Amino acid sequence: ENLTGTVQVWRVGNDGSGLTRVTSLTDHLVSFSHDRGHTLVVLHRDANQDVVSSMNTDGTGTTTLATAAPLSLESVSISPDGRSVAVWVHNTIALVTPSGLRTVGTVTPGTVGLS
Repeated sequence: ENLTGTVQVWRVGNDGSGLTRVTSLTDHLVSFSHDRGHTLVVLHRDANQDVVSSMNTDGTGTTTLATAAPLSLESVSISPDGRSVAVWVHNTIALVTPSGLRTVGTVTPGTVGLS
């Protein structure tokens, strides 16, 4: 978290050199994931909506993938090959598709696995 109260994603080399801020969010970062170093997906929240965005790991090329009602999305994940992005929506897992969010499974609290 920085002095303005926002959380940012930073990048650093394996040897600890080259600390670089990747995101410049003015709202609240909720979750982020990457596909082994090529694409970063972030879930961030502003006053009006939750937003899932993708970008290059250097912070360039930002694209909005999906939006949802505020406080409805909880985390985001990208597949290792970078082809699929999923979000956790309360007890539901949804894929981010060009036409919006598509539910792929639900989790019943206290159980193991998807239904």
